[in-house]
Amino acid sequence: IENAVASTDEAYRNAPVAVAADGCVYATGRFNQTIATDKFFLEPVAQSSFLAKYDSNGAEQWAVALAGTATITSVTLDENENVYIAGTLADQVVFNTTEGETITLEGEMEWGEYIATEVTGFIAKYNKDGVLQTAKAIIAGQHSEVDAQLAANPDLMYFPEFSTAFKINKLTAKGGKVYASAIYAGKT
Repeated sequence: IENAVASTDEAYRNAPVAVAADGCVYATGRFNQTIATDKFFLEPVAQSSFLAKYDSNGAEQWAVALAGTATITSVTLDENENVYIAGTLADQVVFNTTEGETITLEGEMEWGEYIATEVTGFIAKYNKDGVLQTAKAIIAGQHSEVDAQLAANPDLMYFPEFSTAFKINKLTAKGGKVYASAIYAGKT
């Protein structure tokens, strides 16, 4: 997908891909400009992410947007070519589908406000036709020791975006199950 970002410093150079047994490619990436091709029309909200499918000849099949601040960190396929993606998000992110339905996930909140950094993890499942099956957010909780320290000293410097986080860095699907490894801080 060309011209997905306004400048090269906004490019995401670690976008994961997965290749199916028949040679189809599932590509991911980030974008902050509208992407319009013969088959795709994706509109960003902030620095959004996408999942796109190409056939074995490189022809566009479909694409869906994760509209909102999100980064896909891993993608894998199961035996039925269901596509699993995982990553991080902030605020609210709308997971789009080729069928028109959406699922909105919300990031971590602190004192009634969304934490602006991508500290909430997510995992989503699409079928081989780009139909969203499910999407779930994973929010790490605060340790009780931190809560006790804040209660005892309300003037304590506290930065919630650095005290909890959940990032799935690898997915694998096999035998009807999905396995994930993650880096996290806080109770999970």
